[in-house]
Amino acid sequence: MHTSEGAIRQTHSSAILSLTPATHWSRPFCGAVFALLSLLVLVSPAFAQATLTPSTLSFGNHVVGETSGPKTATFKNHQTEPLTISSIVISGGTAPADYSWGGNCPISPNTLGAGRSCSITVTFTPSALGSRTASLTVTDSASNSPQSVALTGTGVAPVTVSPTSLKFASRLVGTTSAAKTVTLTNHLKSVLAISSIAASGDFAVLSNSCGSGVGAGLQCIIGVTFTPTAIGLRQGTLAINYSAFGSPTLIALSGTGNATGLTSITVTPTNPSISAGSALQFTATGH
Repeated sequence: MHTSEGAIRQTHSSAILSLTPATHWSRPFCGAVFALLSLLVLVSPAFAQATLTPSTLSFGNHVVGETSGPKTATFKNHQTEPLTISSIVISGGTAPADYSWGGNCPISPNTLGAGRSCSITVTFTPSALGSRTASLTVTDSASNSPQSVALTGTGVAPVTVSPTSLKFASRLVGTTSAAKTVTLTNHLKSVLAISSIAASGDFAVLSNSCGSGVGAGLQCIIGVTFTPTAIGLRQGTLAINYSAFGSPTLIALSGTGNATGLTSITVTPTNPSISAGSALQFTATGH
């Protein structure tokens, strides 16, 4: 029994001794793993030294020449020490000049404190129709500099008309048609000043509810007539001049003049009866 216990103790001690080198080797291995994990954490996007959010500022549709309300991007310093912003720039895309920035972010030599945030406001003033894009970029002392936000917006017309052309039916030369109408819509947030509305050629403005100006978001109606002065195709233009981008708006006018106005003839009496040797008078009426 004594011999067996000694053998067990010896075997147990030998096992411990045989594990000791492996234990010593595990220390540098664990250190390397910890360093690698630390490096992964430091370079992870979730632990970026500075962030600029959101990723996109979208202004949607906006009237050409009119400035939007501001939208805000937030810049944050995630470091435990102050950060220096060397520049904030709007560039790239199709229309960087259509955007302007402001806000309270400090520019070098001023610094943004550890863990602090600042705001960058952006406004949009489209200078032309269609998609208008750019990028807001912040360059700073963080390791993940620069940070960017995409800027998007669409320029739309301040004034629209419907329909965009008027075609009149064929008319007898010298006669005047009934009026056809055009609707003008002001998409501005302010009054649209109207300087003139005039028709050329064989066409004339019969009525005009636009007056000298159209209120924000309102409509007005313009009535146009056709009086052909000659046979054949007659063309003209309705020109609307106003105080906004796209002026004047031109609406094509067309119609045809003809030389005869006779469409039918009626003869009376319609059921004549005449005896032999007598006379009867008929009346023909042209329409």
